Amino acid sequence: VQIWPQMLTYLLALGKSLNLCLPQLCSPPATPEVTVFPKEPMELEEHNILICHIDKFSPPVINVTWLCHGEPVTTGVSETTFMPRDDYSFHKFHYLTFLPPTDDVYDCVVEHWGLEKPLFKHWEPEMLTPPSEPMETLLYIIGLAGGLVGITVAATLIMRSLHLGKSHLTPQIKSFPVLLNLTAFP
Repeated sequence: VQIWPQMLTYLLALGKSLNLCLPQLCSPPATPEVTVFPKEPMELEEHNILICHIDKFSPPVINVTWLCHGEPVTTGVSETTFMPRDDYSFHKFHYLTFLPPTDDVYDCVVEHWGLEKPLFKHWEPEMLTPPSEPMETLLYIIGLAGGLVGITVAATLIMRSLHLGKSHLTPQIKSFPVLLNLTAFP
């Protein structure tokens, strides 16, 4: 007979918990936001990790597939667990280790109840020619100007020293009065 008050308290607490959970369970599924990006800046023939971030979705039921040139990829694939957000939605990361040649293209395919059809998030490496570095150009110009100034100063100093050197080498004949004491010699 004494178990009924404890059971009643438990059922009331359970009912309160269900009331808190039911609005989230009955709400329509939240559509995921998907972003694909490399972990490190792209370098040819350097291993990298492609990251597919699936964000702001609910409920936490999702299917993710990696494609390379439209074909499923299963090696080098890993994922995190579902991570809750403050707004009661979830986010999750899927990873693909790859070696980027210039012609590979990848897709992160996401299937979720909030989507009418699978969402394909396309990614391909951006191998652009590196832009000219303004700082390198500026340093090159400063170095060139400094070199020209140095050559000019050196040439001027050499010319001056040669000009002054000739005037010092030329004998300067000056007449000094010489007093001869002829009486000193017999």
